[in-house]
Amino acid sequence: MKKFFFLLGIAVMIMSCSPGQRMSSTIKMMDIYGAGVIQQPVIAELQVDVEKISGNARGGTGVTIANVKNNAVADALRKSGADILIEPVYEIQTTGNSTHVTVTGFPGRYTNFRQAEPRDSLFIDSRILQKPQTVEETKSSSSPNSILIPAIGIFVGTAVLAYLLGWGTAG
Repeated sequence: MKKFFFLLGIAVMIMSCSPGQRMSSTIKMMDIYGAGVIQQPVIAELQVDVEKISGNARGGTGVTIANVKNNAVADALRKSGADILIEPVYEIQTTGNSTHVTVTGFPGRYTNFRQAEPRDSLFIDSRILQKPQTVEETKSSSSPNSILIPAIGIFVGTAVLAYLLGWGTAG
């Protein structure tokens, strides 16, 4: 019977240490450079809507404000189907360990992709063309239970081991 409780205690301690789920997705990928890769420049028009859009994100302990801002931009882009957010304005609220970011801006979509022509060299040479920033969204399913459950598991496992080893009995 003691072997059963011993194995149960070990199993509880191991299962209580499972990490929280983490998901990451990239909204935009850019630039194809590398050995043996030759890419002809591509030009696209940027269509900007006149109505602003917004996105929200929350972050907790260990998450930087920059990461929460990127997640808010990714949320706005995902909801609107836009490729880029023009002139983003951030509203940041911090309460204790929690940060909430709301971003608003004009959604932009790339259209009319075509190969660069000699007449486009004026824009390229004068640095008028800009590259959009790549935004990566990161979600973590950390919750109060992600700390509470391992703590309970470790406590129960330790109590079972202490009982089995006879530490809690007068001998």
